[in-house]
Amino acid sequence: MNKKFISLVTISIALTGLNVLPANAKSNRQSTQNQAIAARQKKLDTTFSKININKVAYLTDSFNHFVVNSPSDELTAKSPRLYKTTKPFKVTNEFKHKLATLPAGTVVQGFDDGNGNILSFSFEALNTNKQRLIHKQLGSIAGISFVNKNNGIAKHPYTRTTAFAYKGSASLPILHQIKGGLLRASKYHIQVTANNYLTYYSSRSSSPIYLNSAKIKKFKRAHSSTTFYLSKPLTGVPTTQVRNGKGYLYKAKFTIGPVFLDYDYSDPTGYALTLKDNGKALFGFDMSDLGNPYAASLGATNGNWGFGYSKTQVAQSKALIEQLY
Repeated sequence: MNKKFISLVTISIALTGLNVLPANAKSNRQSTQNQAIAARQKKLDTTFSKININKVAYLTDSFNHFVVNSPSDELTAKSPRLYKTTKPFKVTNEFKHKLATLPAGTVVQGFDDGNGNILSFSFEALNTNKQRLIHKQLGSIAGISFVNKNNGIAKHPYTRTTAFAYKGSASLPILHQIKGGLLRASKYHIQVTANNYLTYYSSRSSSPIYLNSAKIKKFKRAHSSTTFYLSKPLTGVPTTQVRNGKGYLYKAKFTIGPVFLDYDYSDPTGYALTLKDNGKALFGFDMSDLGNPYAASLGATNGNWGFGYSKTQVAQSKALIEQLY
């Protein structure tokens, strides 16, 4: 480098105050910001990892149907329960052109209307054989509901503990596959049914019936994990082959994973909770407005999403989540 060029650079630095420190300062600021983001994410994950995995279904949109419409709305945790029919009941769909019969002894998941009746129920939670029966009779299962609104079904709670049921409620929600770090990009989900099958669905299919299923032969529950032992490998579900007598079963162990902000295209939609299967973060579900206020307060600027929940709603959400510990 010639002396003239060095001189010009020196003059330029003297006039502008340019030196190597701004680059370092920028790097330090970025490092500090990254550390803050990591700290908030760790707090978010730690908080939700304390939840009893057998109770996570209480937080799903599809489970409790609770939606905050304004900052003054009170958070109320009303969730569907399990009931067993004592006699046959007629059901229909939104078109009401056809009827189907749900046999006596059917375990259904639905909301008590306060008078001992349930008006609608989860089709995918039904016994797999009864799903096929109802679908064959009705065709479309959109808007499926009971014809008799005074059915008294909610007077007969189902309280057995099974792979499907835990303390009168479904033990796991519908779990969507995570694709590209998002839930809404996926077209596949899994569900546990009333007769203890793990079923695999695709919303690309024109039929509401599962694509594949495996019987849950055994299960183990703990505070932090739920383990299913399947009769066979299941498409899309990571399993480990384990010896069972002279044969084999296929283990799928679910544990709570990280919390992340889900998007619908470029729009944030709310926080989602990951459930790992055999250590792989392949499934999750969007938390409803019962879990989102507290998650948003902990996540803060990790995604700039908060909907505008009030301080009261954040406190109510925190209390509801802590009840699931």
